[in-house]
Amino acid sequence: MQNKIIPDTATSACIKLRFPVQLADRKLKDVTMRRPTMGDLLDYEPRTDKDLDGEVTLIGVLCGLKLEEMRKVDPTDYARLQDQYVRFRAVPEQEADTQPGGGPDAPDALGA
Repeated sequence: MQNKIIPDTATSACIKLRFPVQLADRKLKDVTMRRPTMGDLLDYEPRTDKDLDGEVTLIGVLCGLKLEEMRKVDPTDYARLQDQYVRFRAVPEQEADTQPGGGPDAPDALGA
């Protein structure tokens, strides 16, 4: 059984790091991730499921972190950032009731 993804409709989320990171100018204890925009997705979205560099870059952009800073994040904390990204992209159930093929004026499967 698959875990159900609970959509997050907030404009941003604060993720507390279990493993704080020492950056050049500060200790990073939590990260604020903003919702992605279409511009973010067009500019940074990974091209394949295996494009980890693209994914890390996108999540870094959403968190206001440079790639060098993202490289220091613990994999457990990174998984939590991934989870938040997925929750931002999920469609709430009440909005997911659109039928494939169109709206009320679309012809039915038999062409009627």
